[in-house]
Amino acid sequence: MTTALPAPVDHLLLQADLTAVAPGPLTDELHALMQAAADVESRGGATVYRFTDKSIRRALDTGRSATELIEQLNVASPTPLPQPLEYLISDVARRHGQTRVGTAGCYLRNDDTAMLDAMSGDRNLSALQLRKIAPTVVISPRTRPRCWKCCASTGIRRLPRDRTGTSCMSEVSAHALRPHASISRHGSMPSPMR
Repeated sequence: MTTALPAPVDHLLLQADLTAVAPGPLTDELHALMQAAADVESRGGATVYRFTDKSIRRALDTGRSATELIEQLNVASPTPLPQPLEYLISDVARRHGQTRVGTAGCYLRNDDTAMLDAMSGDRNLSALQLRKIAPTVVISPRTRPRCWKCCASTGIRRLPRDRTGTSCMSEVSAHALRPHASISRHGSMPSPMR
């Protein structure tokens, strides 16, 4: 039965209107490329694919670079890549990945950039794995309570914020708000405040 089926083809006819014609069933490798980079527009004796912003973005999302995609299409085409297709790929690639999404347990913000730099390099805060993302902001994969305690243990003054950035002093215990006892000039602790 396999002898009755047409042999897979390893080439495409790329056209200036952002379509590609597969003159028969594609090889597995070329089929995978076209599944990622284009949408099927029509089927028949030949399959017509259309390249769009969305389909090119889909191909880039698989980890291909614009250069790799252009190279793979050039290999599959007996004619040079049409200029509109090359422009489309380059344009989509220029915008692709501009917005990055990541995870952070909490953030620390301070208008004193030198203080943030010092905190980022402080060995006592190394467990927080602080990473600067803006001149006045560092992030940590650790939770806010853990960052709060770690900063407190090193004497850093802090003000808690909720998810909206609003001060949430209700979370600070009365103990944390009391003035800390300090050692007097004579080396003794003053009597507790009443």
